[in-house]
Amino acid sequence: MKPFTFFRRPSAAAAVAPLPIETPFEQQLKPLLHDLLLSDPSSSSSFPCSNSIWFVQALQASTKTQSIALNSINSISFQESDRPIVENYLEDNNVKVLDACNLLSEKMEIVQDYVKSLRVVSHLVIQGNFEPNLQRALDLLDSSVETLERRLKETLLLENKKKKVINYSSSEYSEILNGSMGFALMVCGMLGNALSLSKSKRRRLHKFQLPTTFDQFKDCRKAGSSSMVLFELQQTLKVARDLQLNLRLRNRSDQIAEELKSKCDELEGKIMALDSGVRDLYKHLISVRMALLGTLSVA
Repeated sequence: MKPFTFFRRPSAAAAVAPLPIETPFEQQLKPLLHDLLLSDPSSSSSFPCSNSIWFVQALQASTKTQSIALNSINSISFQESDRPIVENYLEDNNVKVLDACNLLSEKMEIVQDYVKSLRVVSHLVIQGNFEPNLQRALDLLDSSVETLERRLKETLLLENKKKKVINYSSSEYSEILNGSMGFALMVCGMLGNALSLSKSKRRRLHKFQLPTTFDQFKDCRKAGSSSMVLFELQQTLKVARDLQLNLRLRNRSDQIAEELKSKCDELEGKIMALDSGVRDLYKHLISVRMALLGTLSVA
């Protein structure tokens, strides 16, 4: 009879890899990122990372990360070996994120202009079933979506001008600055892609090495590089296409026009919230920048 294997003593103790030591910066980020990953603001969208509510929360988390970074660099002593890290951040990385914020604001302005055109379209259709109104509405629908696509493609060209692999060294300063910057770039890149219509010319997100705390965002980052359009924008475009088809067939389109008006109201509100989040992130990036310039001036 074979002896029971669970009575056997192991020949050697299994080696257990020590857990990595978390820095104060990572410890403060963990609950923030955990809450963001758990948020599922709408069951109506196939993936929460395409929903405007999630993006507002992601922008808030990124802004909070900048505040944590600011407090962290104020609480550690500056070493001369940190100077190249800070100078590189100020000359390149910080500017890169500020540019990303500006491009996002430009994209959202383009979407808002599109919404204004759609409002005129819905008004013309709701006014009455008069041939001149319907033809003008159809012409405006055709031209507005063409303008939207063209202007968004132009912003993509600006986004893709500079791409650089971003790494961070083992120093605490580097982890704080490039970690907070990398997270901001990731969120901005995902939102930028969600506001892009051309699948073939989508922006590839910046490659960067981040602290292990950010590893949990791999799936969201991968999704942000895919062909997902912002859920609310997608819904508005769908209703606009339905109205366009009905107008071409000269079908009665009052109800679709009312639905389009409702979608415009919703999209406009979401874009305003996103724009506010981007502006807030921009202000905090400037605060970090000013603090670092002050540190260099007295070092």
